[in-house]
Amino acid sequence: MACKLIQIKKKISLLFVWGALVPLQATAFESVCYEDSPATQLFRDLEVVELINKQIHDRLPLIINYQLQGGYFNMPSARTFDAGVIGFGMSYVPPYHIWSLGFQFFDHIETTGNYWIYKGQLDGMFGTLGFGDMADRAANLKVILLKKDDGIPILPEFALGLNDFLGTRRFRSFYAVATKEFLSLNFEATLGWGTGRIQGFYGGLAWTPFRAADWFIKNLTLLAEYDANNYKHHSEEHSKGRVVKSRINAGLQFTLWDVIRLSGSTLRGTDWAGSIALNYNLGNSKGIFPKVKDPEPYCAPVDTQPLGVLRSRQELAQELAFAFQEQGFDLYSLYLVPEEHGKNRLWMKIVNVRYREEREVRRRIEHVLAALTPSNISTVTAVTEADGVPIQEYRFRVVDLKRYAEGRLGENEFSVIAPAEEVSAKPKKYDSALLYQRRKATWILTFRPWFRSFLGSSRGKFKYEAGLAFNPEGYLFDQIYYNICGTYTIKSSAFDIQSTDFVNPSEIINVRTDSILYNQSNSFHLDQAYVQKTWNMG
Repeated sequence: MACKLIQIKKKISLLFVWGALVPLQATAFESVCYEDSPATQLFRDLEVVELINKQIHDRLPLIINYQLQGGYFNMPSARTFDAGVIGFGMSYVPPYHIWSLGFQFFDHIETTGNYWIYKGQLDGMFGTLGFGDMADRAANLKVILLKKDDGIPILPEFALGLNDFLGTRRFRSFYAVATKEFLSLNFEATLGWGTGRIQGFYGGLAWTPFRAADWFIKNLTLLAEYDANNYKHHSEEHSKGRVVKSRINAGLQFTLWDVIRLSGSTLRGTDWAGSIALNYNLGNSKGIFPKVKDPEPYCAPVDTQPLGVLRSRQELAQELAFAFQEQGFDLYSLYLVPEEHGKNRLWMKIVNVRYREEREVRRRIEHVLAALTPSNISTVTAVTEADGVPIQEYRFRVVDLKRYAEGRLGENEFSVIAPAEEVSAKPKKYDSALLYQRRKATWILTFRPWFRSFLGSSRGKFKYEAGLAFNPEGYLFDQIYYNICGTYTIKSSAFDIQSTDFVNPSEIINVRTDSILYNQSNSFHLDQAYVQKTWNMG
């Protein structure tokens, strides 16, 4: 009996071991199959591409100098902003105050302007007239020949630049500079050479020690530069800014929300300098304030009942008008155009009064049409208009709208199938039926604050006018757009501006003299008046 029990236990143990091995063998077989499958290889390739893209776009915080250029404190680097960024900065760089403005038109071209004020040095010609301290304007240009985003991250970024290349050119310089990021060390190094005010070789180092942190201190960068400005022998330098005890400027820069940049450093071994700069990417902006009141894309009620006895043309027009209005559009025209085989076509004109991005306009139009287009309609043509000008049109097949509504057609695929096109002619009244027509407003009156500024007057660096603007506009005969803008001055510091040029006396009218004299003559002004009629020749 004991022997039988032992034999039974052995059999059970063997069965248990076999049962454990079978799943392992199946799992190994499945693993081999999965590893060799095309889908697995595809996902591996996608992971490699994602890793490469991440490495290319992984950047250290951008550092800007006191002139609003990509740089350190006084020296420029080869880095710059993304296209679409606008910036404004104020710097205290003893003995100068520098006001800066910049806009990044392209990824590889940096343009900035500076207004230098020589603190404590009265202007030799206009100082006693109210102009005060001497000042100068500068325009700067930097061309980035090689960026990291160009796809060669192993090489340093390289740029050529011109500082103050227009006008009096008091601070003119030409420079060539290379910048390299070492992301594993959170470190950046720059080496450059210049001629002009920047004289000879210069360099810069930047370290962002907390870049991997999840809190606000991650954008704190410690900086040092070798300042190659020729303070002692540059002829246009401020008399109080020629003493140099050290060429090394050291300090830090702190970035808040990728918008505000605060900088502080030593200067020439004799002073302290600092700046604040505001930068905002208009190109990628979704608006300064979140659009929390925007409605969700249209989803209900859904009515694809064909036009006929159960659904009249008037009901269709009413449904579309209300749905578009709810989404932030105005439906102005709706036509039913007969086609062959009883499949008719809809043509409509829509005015966008809410959204600034074309993809958002398109997405919302697609949702409305997918939910409300009758099933016996073959195609829909939607024309978008702005300020009386037809911009573009979309031509949707109803079968594609149905697939889009069911989730079988994605947004990207739909944009390929039905791209934005040139506006076609409006259907003729003898070849179509007008289902809906809305008249444009004949008269709209708008009031708003009004402000105008002037720079460079001999009687003051900054002059202004402030008041109210009134703006009537509208459409005549539903086709001709008119716009009138008038202003009323409440407060002005520009009444003492004269048309005489003390430096270069001439009978030729000076820049903006006509508009200044016109505004000085009366508190009421007519600034703009025009009519506009648009024809689409495409």
